Amino acid sequence: MASPHYWATHSKITAPGPAGAAAIAPLADTLRELRTAASRLVFHYLANDAAAFAAAEIPEERRAEIDLRTAAALFGRVLALQGDLAAARAPGDRVVGCCRDATVLFVALAREKGIPARARSGFAAYFVPGFLLDHVVAEVWDDKAQRWIMVDPEMSDDWVCEHNGLRVDWCNLTPDQFITAPIAWKGLCDGSLPLDHMKFCVNPKIDLAILKSWPQIASNVIMDLAMLNKVELLLWDSWDSLEFRNSMEGGPLSDADASIVDAICEATADLKDGSTDFQTVFQRKELKVTPVIFSMNVLTNTPRHVDISDLLED
Repeated sequence: MASPHYWATHSKITAPGPAGAAAIAPLADTLRELRTAASRLVFHYLANDAAAFAAAEIPEERRAEIDLRTAAALFGRVLALQGDLAAARAPGDRVVGCCRDATVLFVALAREKGIPARARSGFAAYFVPGFLLDHVVAEVWDDKAQRWIMVDPEMSDDWVCEHNGLRVDWCNLTPDQFITAPIAWKGLCDGSLPLDHMKFCVNPKIDLAILKSWPQIASNVIMDLAMLNKVELLLWDSWDSLEFRNSMEGGPLSDADASIVDAICEATADLKDGSTDFQTVFQRKELKVTPVIFSMNVLTNTPRHVDISDLLED
């Protein structure tokens, strides 16, 4: 049975490696201190123009760091740049990555301290007013309150913002500030979420049909399922056999694809303690992660097949 403690142990992806574990050991095991530590470790790749990288004193060849999949590799790069995880860091002393990487690092910190934590894929309402942007955050189990708390591991403590008149607390996101992908899909389909599906996107400035609306929500539903099953892959990795992955047209999914996404959401939108439905649906042939996956580097637009068999549970 999947109790919260299922997420207190490492996956092969979040295991920090010996150097990472040694660097984590001195850190306090409080939620806020672990979140602050994680928030200082990643330089977001979307600062991807030459001037931004130059200002941060990051050579452009370091863009390749966005393909680091494991916490051990991420910690290895971070510690090579600066050895203290608790210290403030210059941008150039951070690994180049994104929200997924900050979340994987945070989940690794928490699990190394024995704290149940898991990555969640969905949409944040606090970046661009009126839009819900593709994002990854973490959930942490609060044993005293007996509930999951949603945490954004990427955002700086210095950034203060509001949504719907309420200040965003990076250690306790509200359901309207971050909407998990399965809740978004179900709510938009049944009308319980009174939002425009066209406002769910990677970036409002990117006019690609597959990166907004139903295709993007469905992609995040699938990624969220993998993350719940402790397979925390890169956001540009794909492995499922759904038809919409092979189309650039966007728009509604086929009935066959939509029924599979519906099945995922039934298992993941309202996770019950002890339920293993999210594990069962993950074993469907259309959804099970294969030893060789397809990956598209988003900075170089380079497609490739990657063997990740060493990252999958036996």
